[in-house]
Amino acid sequence: MSGKPITVFLLIGIVAAFAACRKDAPEDPVVNPAPVPGSPVVFNMDSVPYATLSHYNFFSGNVADQQPVAGVLPYEPITPLFTDYAHKFRFVWMPAGSKAVYASDSTALDFPDGAVLIKTFYYDNVQPAGTRRLIETRLMYKKAGQWEFADYVWNADQTEAFQDLSGSFTQFTWTDALGVHMMKTTASPAMWNASPAISITTSPFPSGLSRRT
Repeated sequence: MSGKPITVFLLIGIVAAFAACRKDAPEDPVVNPAPVPGSPVVFNMDSVPYATLSHYNFFSGNVADQQPVAGVLPYEPITPLFTDYAHKFRFVWMPAGSKAVYASDSTALDFPDGAVLIKTFYYDNVQPAGTRRLIETRLMYKKAGQWEFADYVWNADQTEAFQDLSGSFTQFTWTDALGVHMMKTTASPAMWNASPAISITTSPFPSGLSRRT
């Protein structure tokens, strides 16, 4: 009989030690999902247009690479307009929580205030090195229900595009698909005459941006 109390005390001690170890052991960490980053675009309706394109932060890394940041979406029209052999990068950005509204197949999408349409004109095979040359970037942004414009002309080093208020000319030589050298002088529109980028009726609106099924 004397051995039973010892056995009982021994079992109690083992259970207590086991429970203490369980209590001291760290619990499995709670894994929270990584937050979805917001768009890093800088667009203050009271301050735009900015003096440089890079100020908006539409693009990551080298701004000339035209790699959009989160929230800046590339798009391509079904039937693009011919613009003297120039290629185009096209993007759209809208403030967080906003959206473009579809009304009908025959009308343009109704964009919210703060929406920005971005279009960069460029040529490939520009001589003498046969490289890409960005010419200008045009912005259309909606403010108080109306579209306003800002034009940015790229410098020769292709490091920045600067706001152009009065219009300018860029001259260069490029090689077409047949290997023919073409001399080109492009004219960037003045800020108040951005009609090459839009359609005009009673008020300006973006051309080519409607829903197609």
